[in-house]
Amino acid sequence: ERHQMQLKLMTDELTGIYNRTALRSAFQRVEEDETGTSYAFVMIDLDNFKKLNDTLGHAQGDQCLREFGTVLKTRCTGGAAFRFGGDEFCVLFQNKTTDGIQLICENIQEDLHKSALNQASILLTASFGIARYQQPMSARDLLQNADAALYHSKKSRDAVCVFEDWEQLHFCATGEEAVVTRQT
Repeated sequence: ERHQMQLKLMTDELTGIYNRTALRSAFQRVEEDETGTSYAFVMIDLDNFKKLNDTLGHAQGDQCLREFGTVLKTRCTGGAAFRFGGDEFCVLFQNKTTDGIQLICENIQEDLHKSALNQASILLTASFGIARYQQPMSARDLLQNADAALYHSKKSRDAVCVFEDWEQLHFCATGEEAVVTRQT
């Protein structure tokens, strides 16, 4: 019964995936992990969601979020999916290569393109920002790096960008190289 209550507190009511409270706990475990496990963090934003929500209504918007949560649970093997807030989601992967994660993101995009949600007049796509965790990095830094990659991917929408480093801030966006100056 206690386990069920704990699970309920860590689950987003609408989508059925983990919530932000669960993400904080996961980040704490990452920072404390000394086993050599590799981690990668992906931030996801649904493009055009506000337009869909405003045009088709909140019930359709909620249905979209539920369906996207299901896609994440299905596609993100080796990772835990979280609803970050609103139409933003994230996934924390363990022991996956960056190429493998990019492929998962591209498969999620493909699922979204084929979704019944895109039968409406509004094309719903997703943008992704990927960052890798490295000791002694904090979880906050990991989140900031993934967010920087997501910000870059939102410029072209429906893109997958990988954070490389702050020094040169290289990203791979849908197979293309781009260099962006650091924002302070």
